[in-house]
Amino acid sequence: MRRICEFFGVEEFEILSPHRDLRKIVEIRGIRTVGEGDNYLIRSLKRGIEQSDPAIQKYYGYYFTYYHSFSVPGKILKAVLHLSERDGIAGYKRIERLVDREQPLGAGFVFKYEGVALYLRERIFLIDREILTGNEISHSILYPSYKNKVSLLTGLTLGTAGQTSREPICSRILLEFLGPGANLKACLGQCGLYRPDSSELDPTIVRAIENVIPSGSSALRALPN
Repeated sequence: MRRICEFFGVEEFEILSPHRDLRKIVEIRGIRTVGEGDNYLIRSLKRGIEQSDPAIQKYYGYYFTYYHSFSVPGKILKAVLHLSERDGIAGYKRIERLVDREQPLGAGFVFKYEGVALYLRERIFLIDREILTGNEISHSILYPSYKNKVSLLTGLTLGTAGQTSREPICSRILLEFLGPGANLKACLGQCGLYRPDSSELDPTIVRAIENVIPSGSSALRALPN
């Protein structure tokens, strides 16, 4: 039974359910076979992708991302992210420019990430890998938009500092929706490191990503929109 479930990408309780219920599961989610060479981690990720809500398509488009820089304390990092369908699944690319906006001509670093997006039980999960150095996996969890029009998405992001210490760090993050189409070159021109009091940043966004733990709480929690 276990081998049959693994082959067809279903759970045991699903394959044991009444025929009518199993048929609905297949019609809604579809059955995708898992290659014999896939290990259990690949199978698990594939099942997560199969279970992802198709409503993720509502969020396709370009975003500015904002969070307190892991590598340059005291600065807010503004980056660009593009979420779209890639090879039949929701995937995205994210580009970060570690350039001080007060010294835009100075030396800086560029990081590029590629990842997959999952929409599971009213939460958006972003999992990606830095593709230039190949030495980082980052993970973000976002609240979805409960409005007809996507505007701002808030949540938490987890990664490592781009320093020799490589400390694991968590921060509040905000994604600002730019639309299904955007001028990538123009967007990249706005990316970089900002002071929190910069006139180029919306104060509402700055407040939304403050990493303040309220009194009575023992952990950093995402703030819903």
